[in-house]
Amino acid sequence: MPWAWVITIAILIIDTVISIWNSYAAGITSKASRRLGILFYVLGGLVPMTYVTSIVLSTLLVMFKVVSYTAVDLLLNFDFVVFGAAIIVWGVIATSTSIIVAVGARDWRAGLVSAYNIGALFYDTWDYLSNVGDAIANMVSNLTRDEDNLIVMLIALLAIALTIGLVITYAAYRAGRKRALQYRDSTIVNDPPHNPM
Repeated sequence: MPWAWVITIAILIIDTVISIWNSYAAGITSKASRRLGILFYVLGGLVPMTYVTSIVLSTLLVMFKVVSYTAVDLLLNFDFVVFGAAIIVWGVIATSTSIIVAVGARDWRAGLVSAYNIGALFYDTWDYLSNVGDAIANMVSNLTRDEDNLIVMLIALLAIALTIGLVITYAAYRAGRKRALQYRDSTIVNDPPHNPM
């Protein structure tokens, strides 16, 4: 197996784990702030998981010759343009949050996480801005080809990827919410209110 495949598979696995973790953490956050938890869930869990799922799904479908390479190329370019922008927005939110936590906690480990997030955000933004023009040009080129049902295939692949991503990340989100409720309930039981009299 070529090293490029090994690296790609490793990145997809890491992205999957991070998406699941972000969904779980969003569930915990949603106990304190429902809107913030949902924002974290959508941008940090659902969008990246749908992105990863669509890449895996389209690669498998083209390997088994179920769809054409043109359809996969269109999907991957669409993924890059749309999901790439959403991931950058998430990166801004995650980086800002990690900086706030690092400053508040005054912990060197939180500072390392913030430094990593800043570096990743700069790299992702640079990569996106330097390649988004080519991705859009490739999308337009693929759409002008005379292949039957290319748009329908794109929508179907995205719908399947979104459904798979939703099932996986929503389960993690619900587990995080359940954990937050269990923690709250255990602190109430273990620390009952004191009677001032």
